[in-house]
Amino acid sequence: MMDEKLLREIGILFVYIRGHAFSEDESSLRNDLVQMGEKRELINNSATSFQKEIFNYCFDCLKESFEKHQYEIMFDFADAVHNLPEIFYREYNLDDFWRIYIEPLRFKHGGHFFADFQDFFVGMNF
Repeated sequence: MMDEKLLREIGILFVYIRGHAFSEDESSLRNDLVQMGEKRELINNSATSFQKEIFNYCFDCLKESFEKHQYEIMFDFADAVHNLPEIFYREYNLDDFWRIYIEPLRFKHGGHFFADFQDFFVGMNF
């Protein structure tokens, strides 16, 4: 299981990405992506299989949005997932997380986001 410090760092990184995507600061976003790569390595060495899957998915979506210069999607995606790390160190209602953060993202940018994770989030608590 990932430690709380790493999870908090990931949450902070998502907040930075959100801000840098809003301002379309490509230099800072490149730096954020480097940090994502470092976090990915730590996650892959210490996380549960679900944590690896969900965070790698998030990192891949953010990287793809950056490469396509889709800053609005990058902003909205990072905004939706910035609280995701808290799920793993606090008691959290996953159904609420889905409804509050993921549904608006999917409504605005397409239902494909988190499609493989919907059954896990909806109607469950972690």
